[in-house]
Amino acid sequence: MSSPEEHHELGPSTLKYVEICPGYRSSNETNQFAEEGTMLHSAAETGKLDGLNDEQVRCVRTVLDYVKKLEKGADEIHKEKRVKIVYRSDGSSIFGTVDLVIIVGTHAYIVDYKFGWGEVDDADINIQIQAYAKGVFDKFPDLETAKTVLLLPRRDELLEAEYTRKDMIDVGMRLDLIITKAEEETPDLRPNTEGCRFCKHRLSCQALSDKLLPIARKYEDSVDDFQTVLWHNYDPAHIEDPKVIGKMLNVASVLDRWASAAKKQALKLAEEEGREIPGYDLRWRTPSTKIEDAQEAYDTLAHLLTPEEFMEASNVTLAQLSKALAKKLPRGEKKNARGTIEIALEEAGLLAPEEDRERAPYLKKAKAKTL
Repeated sequence: MSSPEEHHELGPSTLKYVEICPGYRSSNETNQFAEEGTMLHSAAETGKLDGLNDEQVRCVRTVLDYVKKLEKGADEIHKEKRVKIVYRSDGSSIFGTVDLVIIVGTHAYIVDYKFGWGEVDDADINIQIQAYAKGVFDKFPDLETAKTVLLLPRRDELLEAEYTRKDMIDVGMRLDLIITKAEEETPDLRPNTEGCRFCKHRLSCQALSDKLLPIARKYEDSVDDFQTVLWHNYDPAHIEDPKVIGKMLNVASVLDRWASAAKKQALKLAEEEGREIPGYDLRWRTPSTKIEDAQEAYDTLAHLLTPEEFMEASNVTLAQLSKALAKKLPRGEKKNARGTIEIALEEAGLLAPEEDRERAPYLKKAKAKTL
């Protein structure tokens, strides 16, 4: 039987990917989106919006305005509620933390905030929110019904589903099946574009390599042949179908992370363990020579360089100037910093009009919006 100190490594937020591929395990890697999500969850929990930009404030306020209506007349309100989720008759369990649980008589509202841009499974099939519901029903034995609510302020979406205590029998069976398959000695591996990006096994996963690197397997003994056939048959420049290119971009995101993990592991073996990587030499890059404090640098070098000479050697970007001005502006006006800088520089003849400036195009994963 599990305990809080020795519970299963799987959690509600990973179950979607584990259901798709039983071998999936989260890498727990952080990135700017995960860090922003943590920050916005904290703001929603505390109601403190300090340090958020205008768009982030809007997202958090959207969430707070919605839950405020639910909290009226509530018997109990639990924020960041940790629940034990029993999925097997022997008491085996996993644990999860629900953003908000509101109890009104024998009914509960189970609310989860999703501050990202990505699509989320509907509440009637979403295994994460179903697991939370199972934990809440287990925690509060007097509950008869519950409404699960997924709030997606950036997508302008509200996903809801109603559950009864009887429904938790099926939820428990679904959880048991997912986790049982994941605990098998040799779980069935089913690589998928979405999950593999975040899996800690992506570098060592043979199934992923077999799926993404078929040419490498065929020509692994001949580097020259491998390169020739790969570029001839898979060169994106030869693809005209946008649908095919879209699929290639999805695969590219997985390969980028896979390659990054491969380089990291190779460097560790070479630098920390002194092992030779065939075909590669261990080198060291020159440390960054970026000067953080321009004023202090000028004061230090004033006896060597004139102001004109120093400025000629300096590199000033529009982004840096906009950021500096934004720091001085009050909340609500910070978004105007770049425009103010651009207008001033244009009027001084130091910046070409916007219509004459080239903008570098790029592609960003599209989001489907439901208003």
